[in-house]
Amino acid sequence: MAAEVLDWWEREQERISQELQQKLFVIRSLLGDFIQSSSRLILLSGEKFVQEEVEPLVGELIEWTYRDVFEQMEKSFLASVAEIEARKAAIDIEDWSYGNMAKKRIAHGVVPPAPLLKDKSANLAGAGILVLTLVAPPIALLGATGVAGVGLIHMLQVKQKWKDHLDPMVKLALFGDNARPEVQSLRGILLGELRTAAQSRMEAITQ
Repeated sequence: MAAEVLDWWEREQERISQELQQKLFVIRSLLGDFIQSSSRLILLSGEKFVQEEVEPLVGELIEWTYRDVFEQMEKSFLASVAEIEARKAAIDIEDWSYGNMAKKRIAHGVVPPAPLLKDKSANLAGAGILVLTLVAPPIALLGATGVAGVGLIHMLQVKQKWKDHLDPMVKLALFGDNARPEVQSLRGILLGELRTAAQSRMEAITQ
């Protein structure tokens, strides 16, 4: 049984990476469309655009990504439990859920990386679990000295510069950076929950 649970854990790690990669393409596309449809006035406002427009949108998209991946993990977990732990009569799996197992264990006094959000009105950023670090590009990078006289070609360049500037920040929020372990990422949150669930399952089958 232990080997089968470890196999499930490894498969789900790969699932998380694949799902986040697919979601990155979707978020890039939606953010790109949003930038394309934004007015020149707001685009040239710099930090105001980030705080009032970009951060709320990216936060919603990351939250959507988290919930979507979590639902897939829940389905996979229940299917795996029905196949593995159900064979052991001594284990009562009636009330098991991925959410409960993923936040159950507190190893060595360290709380798991992120509590699972049951309340639909809650969100990762609002709960202080995932902090978005989005900043505006320098005005000099946008090449903007004022709104008046900004031509079509220049605005196309400004929009592309916004996309190029925000893309690595969005990717960092999703995947993190091994060179910057202090930066919390959605991948880190999901892997932490998965690890906790796997540890909880191992404890149950070895008792």
